[in-house]
Amino acid sequence: MTLIRILAQIWFTIILITVNLLLNTQAVSAQQDFQIMGIGKTMSDNDIIYLVYKQDGKLVIDSTKVKNNSFRFKGKIGNSPLSASLSRNQNPTNNNYNFISDRKSIFLEAGKIILRSNDTLSNSVLSGTDLNRVLQLKNERLFRISNELKSIKDPYFFNAQELKDTILVKQNQRIIDSLYFIWKDQELDFARDFPDSYISLDLVNQISEVNRLIDKTEMVFNGLSERLKAMPQADIVRNNIREKKKIRIGNDAPLFDMKDIHGNIVQLSSYRGQFVLIDFWASWCLPCRNEHPNLIEIDRLYGKRNFSIISISIDRKEDDWKRAVKKDGLTWTQLCDLKASDSDVYKQYGITTIPASFLIDPDGKVIAKDLKGDALKNKIHEIVK
Repeated sequence: MTLIRILAQIWFTIILITVNLLLNTQAVSAQQDFQIMGIGKTMSDNDIIYLVYKQDGKLVIDSTKVKNNSFRFKGKIGNSPLSASLSRNQNPTNNNYNFISDRKSIFLEAGKIILRSNDTLSNSVLSGTDLNRVLQLKNERLFRISNELKSIKDPYFFNAQELKDTILVKQNQRIIDSLYFIWKDQELDFARDFPDSYISLDLVNQISEVNRLIDKTEMVFNGLSERLKAMPQADIVRNNIREKKKIRIGNDAPLFDMKDIHGNIVQLSSYRGQFVLIDFWASWCLPCRNEHPNLIEIDRLYGKRNFSIISISIDRKEDDWKRAVKKDGLTWTQLCDLKASDSDVYKQYGITTIPASFLIDPDGKVIAKDLKGDALKNKIHEIVK
């Protein structure tokens, strides 16, 4: 998983998830006042601060100008705090979220939310309300790993010349992948230590999309307070855990049949007797497509042996799928039923996010999940003779 995907997941969570903290979700929420006060030594009167959140199903974007090194927002919300984000000088409606450099995650709740910074908005210290104080504790605990991730340039941002350095591309991707799982593991530790904070439920919800950490995610989720587990978002976590645990290592891989890119029916059962990598992807999934050069090399090295790749796209538009297959130079079996996440195969394999992959042995048993890069190459080298 690339750093851009990590940042994108965090940003879209900030923008799109409305947090409901009421035990009785049927209650009518009374309007409450919130205030945001930001103080920054390097902020100038020319700076514009944008506030973005979602309320009652509508995306709200507010803005204010910095004056005397400070800014303020006022507004009303119900009893349910909302996740939100602040950004400096980059209007979220005009910029790709992934490229907004100076931004800060907060929670809108009744009371005064305070941000203080000696430099960037991103580095500001949160205080004032309960949730934001806990969020600040999380930021401090994960400061080192977050900085390590930021210090490694994601290959997604490489220019044409840098992309020619395949050793650097692989090296950076390997480091990012490793740090990502350390980061998520530390977030789960934080959630375990704060079992009655909504922030912990929010973290568990995000990490429940990660196959490799699903057992620890379930353990931490089970340790959350009954108050949190009664909230609507907890149902999302339960569903993700249930789906992720459908296919465990050692289980039989679910059989399926689907049309390939040429219109021919392909049956998984016909691959019995050889190793098979089932790769779920989509034309719009950058981390998926970033892995294609590695799959091309694996297919070149092992495709004529006792090994095959089956790629299953979850695209809805046939032209997008076929265009991506051609552009990326994918020559092995390509399947797609154009049903996206409604696909029966997608549901059979418990997919909740992509990229996702399953390595199957000649007896049809799942022997590995979600391997990529050198880890995938080494595993295939180990088993394919």
